[in-house]
Amino acid sequence: MLLIQTHNAENIFSLFSHLFSPRQANLADVIQTHIYSNLTIIELATLSGRSLSAFKRDFDQFFKDTPAKYIKQQRLLKAIHLLSSTDYSISEICYEIGFSDTSHFTKLFKQK
Repeated sequence: MLLIQTHNAENIFSLFSHLFSPRQANLADVIQTHIYSNLTIIELATLSGRSLSAFKRDFDQFFKDTPAKYIKQQRLLKAIHLLSSTDYSISEICYEIGFSDTSHFTKLFKQK
């Protein structure tokens, strides 16, 4: 209370309001943390503190791609790495990278 009564009260109030206001999570951190999780785009938007439309807009600006395409591409790249460097089965790799259906994963992998 004493700080708010000083001649720098406006600056101090601004500092405190930034400390205790909700902030958006870093988009890249949210994506990298959850890229192999089986989360929906809506859930990723929520985790980043954005609406779905803001999430898609910010995602496009940062990654230059749609969330679905980018995530699918990153998962398939990880699958290639796991296939060449581990003894995991196709189904183990499928679940490891966030797919829940091995036939869907196999189809996408063959297309890529």
